[in-house]
Amino acid sequence: MLKLCKFSLSMLFINLYIIYALTGNYIPNGTLIFGLASGLFMILDSLSSGDIRFFTDIRPEMYTLIGFMIWTFVTVPLALNPSASLTGAFNFLQKLVFVLVIYYICRRDGSLKYVTILFAFIAVSAALIMIFMQGIGSKRMSLSDNITINQTGNLMVLGTFCVLYLYKGEKWYSFSALVGAISLFLFIIALTGSRKSLLAVIILIGLFIIISPKKQFIITAKSFFSLIVLSILIYVLFVKVTPMLSDTSLYARLFDERVSTHANESNEGRILFYQYAWNDFISNPIVGLGIEGYLIKHGSYTHSAYMEVLACTGILGTILYFTSYVRTFLKLWKKTWNKTVEFFELRNNRLVFCFFIVFLYIGLGIGHLYDNLSMLELGMFIAAGCELTAPQEVHVTQEGDVVADVG
Repeated sequence: MLKLCKFSLSMLFINLYIIYALTGNYIPNGTLIFGLASGLFMILDSLSSGDIRFFTDIRPEMYTLIGFMIWTFVTVPLALNPSASLTGAFNFLQKLVFVLVIYYICRRDGSLKYVTILFAFIAVSAALIMIFMQGIGSKRMSLSDNITINQTGNLMVLGTFCVLYLYKGEKWYSFSALVGAISLFLFIIALTGSRKSLLAVIILIGLFIIISPKKQFIITAKSFFSLIVLSILIYVLFVKVTPMLSDTSLYARLFDERVSTHANESNEGRILFYQYAWNDFISNPIVGLGIEGYLIKHGSYTHSAYMEVLACTGILGTILYFTSYVRTFLKLWKKTWNKTVEFFELRNNRLVFCFFIVFLYIGLGIGHLYDNLSMLELGMFIAAGCELTAPQEVHVTQEGDVVADVG
């Protein structure tokens, strides 16, 4: 049942990011069908395995998100637009299923391996689709008309985390593949023109280098072939790729004075959105405008995970929602400095913490509340904050002895 749960969730996101980009159409009702199927198989797996602790042992982080979901429904009658808020509440309920399923899978597996393999594949596939099917131009590009520029950049940031998480440095070519994948993601970010995504990747890699265990550097530098391949990639980057990058919108937004001025005006517009959100909160401090209320009132989202929740759900909703963030941060921080675990576990604990910092930073420009990818990442972080040990399946032998198999 666990395999069917993984398959359903995989198909849900492949449908959202890959199938639509390739064909221009989703599998009819794919999100609903695969979402319900993943939730159903999660429940059946928990019951059939005889080990329901991963289903019943829901952490406080999950309880506060469930409480937030209930709050969005309770406040619908008081919302600025009850009909839109009811739709928004149901949409959040759907995303909460993603969070719960990802949390369950990661805890059942005892690692984040499933999530990282899935989204490494999706990110690489999306990058290749953009290059070979859309071509390279000077205008800002996104994966599809239903995936925004910022969401495309966020997918590339997630892809960077995934390949770093999966990298073990055991073979000389694994380092080459790592550098190649990250270079591909950075190139796609250049095509999107997303400065925030570029900075997110820099922060992720920079933080990871700073706090990574020393042994990581020994592993990375061990292979002479890796250094040769890296040198070749650097040469190709500066000699071949740089002229191509000069035609991208990211280059223009960073170095073209006219475009940079327009980008600064865009930043000023976002600050104005934040001010509107704060004023809306002051006017409705208890229940807010209701989910989707800010969009209804101002014709745009706040472009901030924090101000969106504050303006739309009030003080109680904000406390419920961000309690999960605070508790997850504290748990990941504690695991980051726990040196009693083996090397790769410590390394990945620190990498996950670095990515959570990036997640918080990206929230300044993307409303996590409405974004499927962000909610999936939140479920992954909540699971990572727990003790990710492989479950023990207990059975009784014919002789009557109780045996625990680590699965």
